[in-house]
Amino acid sequence: MSGILQGVLPDELPDIWPHVEPLISEACQTSSGRYLSLDVLQNVQSEVWQLWLARRDTGGDILAVIVTSISVYPQIRALRIRIVTGDEREVWQGCIGELEQWGRDMGCCLVEGEARPGWARIAKKFGYRHTHSILEKDI
Repeated sequence: MSGILQGVLPDELPDIWPHVEPLISEACQTSSGRYLSLDVLQNVQSEVWQLWLARRDTGGDILAVIVTSISVYPQIRALRIRIVTGDEREVWQGCIGELEQWGRDMGCCLVEGEARPGWARIAKKFGYRHTHSILEKDI
């Protein structure tokens, strides 16, 4: 089963944000202070980041929220997945192909992102490889 992936345009945020902010706020709590939901909102409004909704079908309930950005390196562009959070993962996880295609359309040749350890197992099913780990220490 595959859900529907919908990109959210900045002018759609006033209607969508109240429905996704609690999910994003919860996800930000695991960002080690990197960002808050307000930071996500501001970056999506300014079109620096992108907000995606996963639904079971067109107009259906929001099952998941994905936040991306494009990282520009000296040699490549990469689609960076910043946040993935939601319910009923089995319904929408197949939407990753649509996200990858959008990245290719934007000139990206790589998808990257930090994830909790359980996501590495899930992502492997979609051809992803675990190449690095992030080590953190509060100072």
